[in-house]
Order: sequence, then C-alpha cells, then structure tokens
Amino acid sequence: HDVVLGDLFEGHRSEDYDEGFAALEAVGFERVQARARALADTAPRDAVLAGISMGAGLATHIWASRPDTRGVLLLAGMAPWPDKVSPGTPVAVHAAEPDPFDDEAAFNAFAAKAPDVRLAIHRYPDVGHLFLDPVSPEHDEAADTACRDRCLGFLAGL
Repeated sequence: HDVVLGDLFEGHRSEDYDEGFAALEAVGFERVQARARALADTAPRDAVLAGISMGAGLATHIWASRPDTRGVLLLAGMAPWPDKVSPGTPVAVHAAEPDPFDDEAAFNAFAAKAPDVRLAIHRYPDVGHLFLDPVSPEHDEAADTACRDRCLGFLAGL
C-alpha cells in the first residue's frame, strides 16, 4: 500500500494530550483541516481515507467531498457522520472501549446514521486512546496487533 502522510502541525510534536491540544491551537484547526484536504487532493480520488485520533475526524470530513472513496479507516477516533457519502462505502472504526475523547453515544450515533455503508466498529476494551502507538505509554501490543490484522484484512477486501 502507498501511504501519504503530511505534516499538518508545522513540525510541532507532543509528548502528551495537553501538548497536542496546544499545538493544534497554535497552528489552528482550520489550517490543519486545509492542509489535510490539500494532502488528500494529491491522492487518487478512489484512495482509502484513514485517520488516527483527530485525524479520524479529518478523514471523515474529507470523505464527504470524495464520492469515489474506496474505503474509510477511523483509528482511535470518531467524528460526526458526514452529510453526504456514497452508498456502499466500506468503513471500519477501531477505538478504545471506553475512549476518553468519544463517549458511547458518539459511536451509537455514528452507527445509526450508517445504513447505506458497510460499517464495522471494532472496540478494544481497557486500552488507552493511543493503543496503536508503540512509543505511547498507552500502547497495547495485543490490541495493536488485532487492529493491524483487521485493517490489513479490510484493505485486502477492497
């Protein structure tokens, strides 16, 4: 798989959530969102959109304007359901259970608005929000491996 990653935060790096939120405030959400949109514009129109944590919200936002999206992977994050999406799009969500940033109502609302897509929500009990990040103290090897295997299966099925 070809993966396209961009620097949405002007090189800012953070060691914890507070620093991450401060970096977002310093750069500005609108600028981060515009950079994500511009980055997505460099990918084929039928590319799979994926995002981690806040990036899941960015991927969902971009998906609304890309009807040819082949699939959507939301990792360690959730976002409101976009207004316009193509029917039949495969969507997979992978998140901690519970997740400190998205309550259960967000997952239920997302699923309730997804009748025309192929939605799979995978929850990983008793892990931290960034369970996928091997340098995070929240990293969970078993959940990370299970998520990675499911994501590769998702991509292979496209």
